[in-house]
Amino acid sequence: MKNMVNKSTFKTLGGLSLASILVQSISFLATFYLAKIYHPENFGTFSSFLSWISILSIISTLHFEYAIVLAKSKNESKEIFQTVFTLIVLFSVILLSFCVLSQKTHLIIYPLGVIIFSFNQIFEYYFIKNNKYKWVVIGRFISITTFILQYIFGIYEIENGLVIGYLLSLIAQFLCQSYFIEKDYFKLNFKIKKMYENYKLLFRYGFPSTLIDVLSYNSIPILILTYFSSFQTGIYFMASKLLGAGILFISSTFSKVYHLKAATFYSENNFNDLLKYSNKNLKVISSISILIGISIYMFSVFGLPLISSQWSKVPNYVLILMPYFIIRMIYNPFSYLVDILKINKLGLFFNIFQLFCTSLGIIIGYLTSNLKIGLIIISGANTLIISAFIFYFFYKINNLSYQKITISIHEIN
Repeated sequence: MKNMVNKSTFKTLGGLSLASILVQSISFLATFYLAKIYHPENFGTFSSFLSWISILSIISTLHFEYAIVLAKSKNESKEIFQTVFTLIVLFSVILLSFCVLSQKTHLIIYPLGVIIFSFNQIFEYYFIKNNKYKWVVIGRFISITTFILQYIFGIYEIENGLVIGYLLSLIAQFLCQSYFIEKDYFKLNFKIKKMYENYKLLFRYGFPSTLIDVLSYNSIPILILTYFSSFQTGIYFMASKLLGAGILFISSTFSKVYHLKAATFYSENNFNDLLKYSNKNLKVISSISILIGISIYMFSVFGLPLISSQWSKVPNYVLILMPYFIIRMIYNPFSYLVDILKINKLGLFFNIFQLFCTSLGIIIGYLTSNLKIGLIIISGANTLIISAFIFYFFYKINNLSYQKITISIHEIN
């Protein structure tokens, strides 16, 4: 029905959001139990591993996993699934071959992590496309086994227990979810040319934009580990984990609902309501984000030292990164406007500039032998960039609203 968002869709989003919040809450609390038995150096190595998996998994799918949901028919969705499945296998084989030929067999965990993580991603899009939302929820609850396994391995002092626990949990999700996917989907099918022709914008702008966005955030722990130490990487990981909880909360509670309603307003050319709805969300989300940021900082000062004294430097990192993460919380729901307003090219330049500032910050930190200076540059520059982009969103919507009013007046006259 026009001007109304389907109630069953909201109910589904609500269920997924509730499950996400619950899983994220468990993840958040579990991290502090793990912080008692693992050292910052362990978390530093684990953080770098997670970052590499996030970056390489984007390359392995070329961002085409989103097309599974966008497909107009079940047969087309199946073809896309099979093509992306083939891309993941080929990319993982290339990574594995590199590890073997370069005699770096200790790196085999990376192609293993990429292939399982990427498969789980396309499984989730399959379930969403086929309205099998309960398996998305079940998959997220299975991920809780990560912390159980990591805790057990930590107690028994197993080397790289954080990484091994994470990989075993991914495998558990893969085995469980793959059982409930139609078996004819698991076929090698390389129709990349056809998929590219149908989803050019997704590849031309969506893929590089997403890759650069992931790089700008996930390159930080990799660069810190490369140019500084695993201890400092671990401290950064804990600070970003604390602040990242706020982004996950906003994403689970506001983002998908905002995306749905904003897309509806835009498709109906109802720009005035889109502007009002966006302004309302901006005020609410900004207030909540600031409160979350302050609360997290207070916890890092008074709560975290009670867990272990080895995390005493975390509050300094939280304070430096807080403006950056608060603006990212605010930006999270509005990021969907890049697609809605069809400004993908501008979004790509925005992400490139963020990556540049991130790299520059780490380089300056390395040259001055002071990581905090580098993080201040990253936090400050990215806060200004994201703020400017949010301002542009509202400027664009306001212009669209004004143009429609002007056209309406001319039509009346």
